[in-house]
Amino acid sequence: MEGTGNSGSDFTIWGYNNTGNYLYSAFTIQRSNSYVGIGTAAPTSKLHVNGVQGAVIGKFTQSNIPTSDGYLNIQNGTSASGYFIPTIMGRAYVPGKPSGLYLIGEADDFVPVGSDTSYAAVMVDGRTKTGTRPANNNIFAVNTVGKNLLMVKADGSVGIGTSDTKGYRLAVNGSGIFTKVKVKSYSNWPDYVFDEKFTLPSLEEVNQYIRKNKHLPDMPAASEVEREGIDLGEINRRLVQKVEEQMLYIIQMNEDMQQLKERIKSLENRSK
Repeated sequence: MEGTGNSGSDFTIWGYNNTGNYLYSAFTIQRSNSYVGIGTAAPTSKLHVNGVQGAVIGKFTQSNIPTSDGYLNIQNGTSASGYFIPTIMGRAYVPGKPSGLYLIGEADDFVPVGSDTSYAAVMVDGRTKTGTRPANNNIFAVNTVGKNLLMVKADGSVGIGTSDTKGYRLAVNGSGIFTKVKVKSYSNWPDYVFDEKFTLPSLEEVNQYIRKNKHLPDMPAASEVEREGIDLGEINRRLVQKVEEQMLYIIQMNEDMQQLKERIKSLENRSK
């Protein structure tokens, strides 16, 4: 240990390791700035801990800690905002609050619902938080004033703009833009229309169906779309089938037209 004179040097605790090597950097307090170094003789911040590669740098342990108490508390020293307080149960902030990790810039007044206080493993929130949190077990949530921006739920489903995925893997409340959308492994693609066994309805049958139902056969009605939405893969399958059926009608009409031309030509030759 050394610390000599009014203009003396740094405060240092040193010693020897088990092999007899001198350890100068065991513990140091720099006189000029009061920086504390553990494992280093030249600390660069108020507390500078230098560990050995592959070893644990620090460990905090205590027995009989209440599950609601903060286990590690890091504050900025100026206000109640700007800190990280995980607990031994993975819940953050103060007793009964809902997140394992909470990044926040203002006071939090959320009240948990029932006995379930688990809201999200990681939550980023930028609003004034008052009222009651829903009792959910979500993995990740990003919110703003009164809105759910992004949520990954415990069942693996993702909600964008909504917390209710309605059983779908991805639920988006709003519009989206894509450079490419691919529906993979779609079975029963309508190439069967060109099979000789396929029965093509007559145009008269199609006409009667349209007059009665006000939409094409095997296509959803407007009321159904408004009520249930559209399955993009299925609606494209049906549209392709209609295009293929129309092609068969065109081919059939072309054959009829060619036969009609031949008959007209034959009649013209007879009249000469």
